[in-house]
Amino acid sequence: MPAETTRIFRQRLVDEFVHLGMPEFSRSSRATYRSTLLAIAEVVTPTYEKTLPIPRSEPTAPYSASEVAALRSWAVRQGRPSRRRDALVLLALGLGAGLATRELLTVRGTDLEWHDGILHVTVWEPRTRLVPVLPHWTAPLLDFLDDEDRDRWVFRPGRQGVRGAQVTDFLHRGQRTDLDVRPARMRTTWLLTHLIAGTAPRELLCIAGLENLAALDRITRFIPQPIAPMH
Repeated sequence: MPAETTRIFRQRLVDEFVHLGMPEFSRSSRATYRSTLLAIAEVVTPTYEKTLPIPRSEPTAPYSASEVAALRSWAVRQGRPSRRRDALVLLALGLGAGLATRELLTVRGTDLEWHDGILHVTVWEPRTRLVPVLPHWTAPLLDFLDDEDRDRWVFRPGRQGVRGAQVTDFLHRGQRTDLDVRPARMRTTWLLTHLIAGTAPRELLCIAGLENLAALDRITRFIPQPIAPMH
C-alpha cells in the first residue's frame, strides 16, 4: 500500500491494524493506539466510517474447590513460620474477604473487628466499606486481634509502606509452585461464593466496592448449572 496520508490514515485501516496487527498488546493498549490513530485520521482524512468495537476482556476465572485446597496446602507448606502466616493471611484476605491487591496491602490489625459475631475488615481506599470475612477464612486473622501492636500491616507486617509489587515479591521469594496464586482470581472466587450462597446483589455490590450489576453479570457464567435428574 502506498505510504500516502489519504491511503494510510483511514478509519477502516486503523481498525484492521488494531484488531489484527496487535495480538501481543493488551486490550487497554490497543484502545489507546486506536484512539490516537483515529484522532489523527479525523484531522488529515475526515471520514464517517463506523469503527469496530474492541471486545471486552474475559472475566478472570475463579478457583475450583480442588484448587482452593491446593492453595491452602501451598500456604501451610511454606518454610518459615512468618511465611506460612503471610501466605495464609493472603488467602484469608483474598478468598475470605475478596480484597483486591492494593486493598489487602493496606489492611492493618486495627481494621479487623467483630460485628454481630462475624469478623469484618474495614477497607479505606479506594472505596471505604466494611467487609465480612467468610467464616472458614477467619482463623489466619485472629492473632492480629490480640496483637500488642495492632497498627501493624496484616500481610507482611515488617514492610515499609505499600507498593503494588509486594504480593509478587512475596511469591517469588518463596518455594516455587505451579499454582496460579493471584488476588484477582481469589476475588472472583469470593464473589462467586457469595452469588452461589444467595447474597443479595445490592449487598454484594456494597461489600465488594463495585458500582453496578454489570460486574456481577460477568461472574454469573461461572455459577454451576444444576444437574438434570435422570429418568
